[in-house]
Amino acid sequence: MPCLHQPEDIEAIARYIEGARLYTLQQFNPECTLEPGYGKVVPYSREEIQAVAEKCSKYVQKVKVLQV
Repeated sequence: MPCLHQPEDIEAIARYIEGARLYTLQQFNPECTLEPGYGKVVPYSREEIQAVAEKCSKYVQKVKVLQV
């Protein structure tokens, strides 16, 4: 979710788990939240989350993006 996790944060996690076999990124779905205020948050686009995944792939063996 863009308001909580910046691309640099997601990449920093990949560096922290460097060497891991799998790093899964789940696309935020504003229609399915427990916090009503998050329903107005615009998630990263498919292209944006894919670009983040590519940057993370330098550190882990496989990066999987779950689109919901």
